[in-house]
Amino acid sequence: MGIHAIDWIHWFTHKRFKTIYATHSRKYNKDHGDLEVTALCHFTLEDEIFASLSIDYLRPDALSHDDDRMRIVGTDGVIEVIFNKVFLTNKDYKNQDLPLEGRGNIFVDFLKEIKGNGSCMVTAEESFYATEVALLARQSADKNKIIYLP
Repeated sequence: MGIHAIDWIHWFTHKRFKTIYATHSRKYNKDHGDLEVTALCHFTLEDEIFASLSIDYLRPDALSHDDDRMRIVGTDGVIEVIFNKVFLTNKDYKNQDLPLEGRGNIFVDFLKEIKGNGSCMVTAEESFYATEVALLARQSADKNKIIYLP
């Protein structure tokens, strides 16, 4: 769980992941086998940029979703994503609400590329990379250890 937030981190920073430490829990998953319902992830990216994720499905009767949080911390500032809003804090701004660019619809772009009528905002390589990081985060949580990437 949380692969979309991993996509966001990579999308916003354009940096490679260097270390991953994650924890998760399957407790209270309503008998859904190995489904994790809550997780925390800490990432160190290139250039000593830190990112953390707090993700969960702990809601009564799944009344809501899309309330994941993301925080990327670097030497020039902090970007936080909360409730589909992006906030910037740096030397010039404190919690500046950044406007979201209307760059199109990622799913529509995907269908256009499949039909040969355009290209995706996210490449296949970027999708595979986010998937690899997500699987390594799960491995980190399962084995309770830091994962180091080249």
